[in-house]
Amino acid sequence: MKRGDRPHVIRRVIEKLGNVLAAIAAGALSLIMFVMAVDAIGRKVKGPLPGGYETSMALMVLVMLLPLAFAERRKANISVDLLARLFPSKVRRLLEAIGAMLGVAIFVLITWLSLGAARYSTSVGEYWPGIVSYPVWPFRWIVPVGTCIAAFQFLLSAIDKLKSLAKA
Repeated sequence: MKRGDRPHVIRRVIEKLGNVLAAIAAGALSLIMFVMAVDAIGRKVKGPLPGGYETSMALMVLVMLLPLAFAERRKANISVDLLARLFPSKVRRLLEAIGAMLGVAIFVLITWLSLGAARYSTSVGEYWPGIVSYPVWPFRWIVPVGTCIAAFQFLLSAIDKLKSLAKA
């Protein structure tokens, strides 16, 4: 592999990871809907699904954090551009680059802080007590995984925006 090919390989890896994580999140959302439907029907027939609420809560972490990189790559994140539309295009691109760099900083910070929480949770075997003792520690690792990939995608977005700014 030539040195010039590395950025393209890194970009493809981050894009593939983003796609895989978004697909996992979509599967988790489908599972949440199934669990909630079974739980709702069960309440009317025999009784609630044991651990149904806990399962839905745990899977919600996947739904919220895993597709972040995918959304950034597709430019599907929420943005408010009421004032930005009034600026010239060069200023808008600069603001977008600054926003992407802030995204990198925020997601790196979240990744770093959540790693400690995930390590601790794993070391103590954290779980939610209830009718079903539900392990929480595996889901604590979703936060650093999702935010780390998101940080890389925001970095790629920042690089692209800075390149387009330099060309203008």
